[in-house]
Amino acid sequence: MTHTSSPIARKRIAGCVFILAFIGVSIYFGIRAWKWNSDFHEWIDAKPMQMTVDLRTPSTHSAPFTQTCVVAHSQSIYVAYENPDANDKNIAEHFAGLKGTVTIRNPTGTEIRTEHFDAESIRLWGDDPTLVGFRPFSNGEYTAEIEIQHGASKIEGTQHELYARNDLCGLELLPAYVQGAI
Repeated sequence: MTHTSSPIARKRIAGCVFILAFIGVSIYFGIRAWKWNSDFHEWIDAKPMQMTVDLRTPSTHSAPFTQTCVVAHSQSIYVAYENPDANDKNIAEHFAGLKGTVTIRNPTGTEIRTEHFDAESIRLWGDDPTLVGFRPFSNGEYTAEIEIQHGASKIEGTQHELYARNDLCGLELLPAYVQGAI
């Protein structure tokens, strides 16, 4: 006696397999969407580098730079500068005379990025002025070297906090939305 399954049983099995596959794919892409969204919010809040320097005197400073975001439009180094008189039109005057370079090095000391800055290139972005911007590079641990070649003659104080931020616009969340929709 041979036993054959009925066409209804085959359809039920195929339907169950399809539903299980759909549930598995939904869970997979849901987790990926959640992970991308949480990474994005970490990237927004991250400060890959922080250091305190004197922008008035020629000197060289270095600090660790932890790169975690390669999808940013760019990364920028900002100066924590609280002066109510600073605006887009006069920010260069506040940093008059400033000239220097930022160099990012990998753990072996190889140069990854070098960007020059001066008073004319400084722009007020949000609350703090942008000292310099550069393209993102591979994730990992690096060292940021800030060389002040010529000091800012009009800036107040001797200690200025510099910090790096990821420049993100929100479009980087698109993969999370697409994965969530899937």
